[in-house]
Amino acid sequence: MEKTITLTENKIKESASKARNWLLNSGIQNQENNNLKGSFNCWFDTETKTYPFVYSEITGYALTALTYLDDEETKNRAVITANWLKSIAQLDNKGFLCLYSSTKNEFYEKENQIYTFDTGIIINGLLNLYRITKENSILESAKKAADWLVEIQNPNGSIHPRFNRDYNKIDNDSNSWSTISGSFHCKISMGMLNLFDITKDERYKIFVERICNYSLEKQTKEGRFNTYENQVGTNLHPHCYSAEGLLAAGIYLKNERYIEAAASNRMDIKKSKRRKYNSKNFYK
Repeated sequence: MEKTITLTENKIKESASKARNWLLNSGIQNQENNNLKGSFNCWFDTETKTYPFVYSEITGYALTALTYLDDEETKNRAVITANWLKSIAQLDNKGFLCLYSSTKNEFYEKENQIYTFDTGIIINGLLNLYRITKENSILESAKKAADWLVEIQNPNGSIHPRFNRDYNKIDNDSNSWSTISGSFHCKISMGMLNLFDITKDERYKIFVERICNYSLEKQTKEGRFNTYENQVGTNLHPHCYSAEGLLAAGIYLKNERYIEAAASNRMDIKKSKRRKYNSKNFYK
């Protein structure tokens, strides 16, 4: 027998309060005075009783969440999160290293790789905090990363997935959807438009339009986004990233084509049901 759950405003607030408490007090964020302070761990290993490594992308998402919670305690946590990202994770005036080992007992291949997707997520988090603190070093960190993304964007609007510090070059790996150029990269639009909104630098807007147009080319007539270049098929995870990026860009830029591509089950936009969207705080 199925259990019916009735959502009420009180239940939602209670659930949000529990999630906030876990985020702040579970230990998932590093609080010690070392080079991991402010970062967020990937997960807790129940067998070894350790956090295997910290993840820059997760830290970027958490930074946005902390700014959205919007109270004094979460603001203070957001500040030390941003300090770690711009002081430790960001390297070579580019993006942010993917991960750091917490235990030093293992070496992960991604420790020497900078992912463009992760960088876009972190840019957005930094700028959400900048809007609260107006701290110039936060803005400068986001701009350095964004300028690097603009620099390496391909002529067709796509962007390479990562920079490998071991070989000092951009590279691709067709074994995984996250290590190839794909439509999912248009989620980077959220951070880049956040930066454009603050700086009015047209380069960031042009970057978004180009990457979104590239993503549209990957969408089939059914509405799904092809995950791989030479295979027919769609993974739900990157499909949702593609839709999210296009929706955010469409709302901000008032581009109906982007909105319809994200919202429709098929690209028959004349017959699709329309929905009104609120552009306020779209980047959150």
